Amino acid sequence: MVKIKRNLIASLFFMAFGLMVMAACAPVTEIRGNLLDDKKIAQLTVGESNQRDVLNALGSPTTTSVTRPNEWYYVGQKTEQIAVYQPEIVERRVLVVNFDDEGTLTRLAELNQEDGDDELEFSDRETQSGGRKFTIMQQLIGNLGRFNKSDFENQ
Repeated sequence: MVKIKRNLIASLFFMAFGLMVMAACAPVTEIRGNLLDDKKIAQLTVGESNQRDVLNALGSPTTTSVTRPNEWYYVGQKTEQIAVYQPEIVERRVLVVNFDDEGTLTRLAELNQEDGDDELEFSDRETQSGGRKFTIMQQLIGNLGRFNKSDFENQ
């Protein structure tokens, strides 16, 4: 009877351990940004819808163009990560919405990976930061020897 209980407990332990291992390998899904569905986009009509209609259907844009204030971008992506591996992009949508000066929808376009470089304007300027660039070793041992005992005695 005692041997049966031990076998039962051991079996339950290994089953629980196996379930935990399998659960750890399940993919973790994350959605970032505004991942729009086609039903919301279908509510809009070029030439008829205005900015208010777009806001009601799609919500606030992810970002707007700096150089063209009547251009809105809706960006969203879905990623999956399994265990310790790098996340993999499962779905990505970039929707560009343009308006005329009166606020009427003039263009509704979805960008794919190939369109990104032609359609989006990237700045090649870099922000300069002051100071020196240190190696890891310089950072780790940089403060050694900089402190004197007399610095702490006066406090």
